[in-house]
Amino acid sequence: WHEGYTPGGEVIQQEWQIASESDENFLGVAKGQRVFSVLRRRTLDGEAIMIERTHYVEWLGEIMATIDPHIDSVTIALATDHDVHFMRAEHSFDAEQASAEDASLLGVATGTPVLAHRRLTFNSSGVPLERSIDRYIGGRLRLTSGNSWRSNPLQWEKTG
Repeated sequence: WHEGYTPGGEVIQQEWQIASESDENFLGVAKGQRVFSVLRRRTLDGEAIMIERTHYVEWLGEIMATIDPHIDSVTIALATDHDVHFMRAEHSFDAEQASAEDASLLGVATGTPVLAHRRLTFNSSGVPLERSIDRYIGGRLRLTSGNSWRSNPLQWEKTG
C-alpha cells in the first residue's frame, strides 16, 4: 500500500493500562488484567496519515515493551525476532469526526472526517493478540477490496 512512498511513524505514547471492558470483550483478558497500549502516528513521505491506538495482550505487551518504537513494521519484527505471527484479522470500517486529540496529532481541524478502521488480530490458534483502532485522514489513502459472485467477504452492519 505504500509503493513509491516512504512509510514512517513515531510512538507518541506507550504504557501499561488496566484492561477496559472492550479489552475484556475482544481480547478475552480477565477483569483487572493489564494490556500494553501504544499510540502511534503513521506517515507517508513524512506526512501524517493515520493515528493508531493498539492494545496488546499482556504476554505480547511484554515483548512490545522491548521493541524499538521507531521501527517501520512491528508485525515483521514480531515475526522475525520473536516468532509471533499475526495470522488472521477481522476488520470493520466507519466514518467518524476527528477528536481534538486526533486532530492535533494529525494536523487537521477538530471534526475533520476520518476513516476509522477497527482491527482484531489473532494467532494461528485463533487466540486474540491485539485490537486496534486506526483513524485515517480523508483523501490521503484509498482502501481497495475485491469480491466475486462466489466470494463476497464484505458485510454491511448498522452502527449504534
